[in-house]
Amino acid sequence: AFVVSYGLVQIGAGPLGDRFGKARVACTALLLYGLCLLGSAAVSGLPMLVALRAASGFFAGAVIPLLMAELGDRVPYAERQGVIGRFSTGMVMAQLLSGPAAGVLAELADWRLPFLLLGLFALAVGGALAWRLRAEGTGAAGGAARGGGNGLGYVALLRRPGGRRLMGVAFVNGFFLFGGAFAFVGAFLVEELGRNAAEAGAVVACFGVGAFAYT
Repeated sequence: AFVVSYGLVQIGAGPLGDRFGKARVACTALLLYGLCLLGSAAVSGLPMLVALRAASGFFAGAVIPLLMAELGDRVPYAERQGVIGRFSTGMVMAQLLSGPAAGVLAELADWRLPFLLLGLFALAVGGALAWRLRAEGTGAAGGAARGGGNGLGYVALLRRPGGRRLMGVAFVNGFFLFGGAFAFVGAFLVEELGRNAAEAGAVVACFGVGAFAYT
């Protein structure tokens, strides 16, 4: 539920960011993501949990791509790769820490606690970003000047052979990575190998070790 909506929302997140401001849309999505996490901690049944996980993926999927695009707008080209590398390192550190931490918290207390703490953290970060954007007066900068916001950028991209190759590789990469590795490894470790939630989280977090070395 999370991964499908995470992927689908990115089709519309780019044009929305162009029209209303990338950082503004990402900030709104982050705040709504935090609220969905808090809701997930309070559910009483599986159907509502699945629905909230889908909603969480929908909002989470808009945050990272739009913030990376915002960096592309703000940072000069000569410095951009280094800044994106540091941004990616921050994401990887979160991957390294959140999996084991959530597993330990769930093992020691309850599965609801990681949702609660991560939801509060997301709201805190989203609130800080909103305050920063308001202080800077950041609005829908960049998108309108480029004629963005109507989704036609996808058409222009797919008309170019390099664009079609890029989209194809991205699709295959996402299909194999999120289609099995993340969805089932943790459950396999618990159900088939007898590991607890903390150990499963630590194993899944090893993905972040490789990503950290790359960034």
